[in-house]
Amino acid sequence: MNDEKDCVDRDEGSNRRAAQDERIVAALAEGLTYVQAGGLAKVSDRTVARRMSVPAFARRVAERRDEQVVSAVGELTSLVGDAVDAIRSGLVDESARTRVAAGKLVLDLVLKFRQSFDLGIQVAEIRAHLGMED
Repeated sequence: MNDEKDCVDRDEGSNRRAAQDERIVAALAEGLTYVQAGGLAKVSDRTVARRMSVPAFARRVAERRDEQVVSAVGELTSLVGDAVDAIRSGLVDESARTRVAAGKLVLDLVLKFRQSFDLGIQVAEIRAHLGMED
């Protein structure tokens, strides 16, 4: 009889730990501090730090963050057309200040895109030179 109770206690403890871990992962992925994550999971910040010292756990947090970034990028990408339309309308606005700001934005973005494109080419060339082609 005692063995059954011990098994049930272990299962409950395991489920509680899994729920705490999930709360910690979610909180840290959203950018909360160890203290805040611990508060949500009802554990100390030292416990959060201890869990983060386990590579597999830290990877879970990093993967969750990556998922959130991919999701945000997808949402922002859907707004690109609207953003371009807003910049385009700013270029022909009555206000000289708005036209200049829109023009400056276009030039800044073109330069950033060009630098990013050039950097991508350079990285690809270096990877090819090192035999690291995908």
